[in-house]
Amino acid sequence: GSLKYTLKQLPVTCKKFVSERRMTPKDILSKSEIFRLHSHLEAEEDLTAVGIHLALYSGVRLGELCALTWADVDLDEQVLHIRHTLQRIQNRNRLPEDSKTVLYIGSPKNKRERSIPLHPQMIPILETYKSRYPASYYLLSGTLSPVEPRKMTRHFKKIIKCCGIRDLHFHTLRHTFATRCVESGMQIKALSEMLGHSTVKITMDR
Repeated sequence: GSLKYTLKQLPVTCKKFVSERRMTPKDILSKSEIFRLHSHLEAEEDLTAVGIHLALYSGVRLGELCALTWADVDLDEQVLHIRHTLQRIQNRNRLPEDSKTVLYIGSPKNKRERSIPLHPQMIPILETYKSRYPASYYLLSGTLSPVEPRKMTRHFKKIIKCCGIRDLHFHTLRHTFATRCVESGMQIKALSEMLGHSTVKITMDR
């Protein structure tokens, strides 16, 4: 879009556009890495471990995970409600003494709230913890203050290092979840809805 706008404004002749970059294969956790990570998370008794477990078995984005409250965990219906996302953005109206950035809770990507079926393996874990916290408390912190995505990323990096797993991005959990769903025969339309993609084509391309 920026390039097309520029070409309209400037006396530049563009002979041809560079073709779109090819999709590179998405990195995912191997089955042995999943086993190691799962074993480590089961031994840990904290909300960070619960959050990483949840990301691995639901495919939620990091910002969505950080925005989850215990009210979003519906154990009766066995679904996880994705209603918000948390991100750190530039503080545009700041005073000199204010921070340059602020935490912002907004709608999920594509402005699409959704509900994800809870994996059977997650239900007993979530049942153990949900009774300890009020519905308004954040899932990852167990308080009224959320855990920042950057902090959660650091926790994740420490944990995979402890597990002897290669250096990976938190988003790899999402790719792993989606890949395992496809391998198990899940319909792409259903998977696309669970991931919150705007179109099925995006899911297919990934």
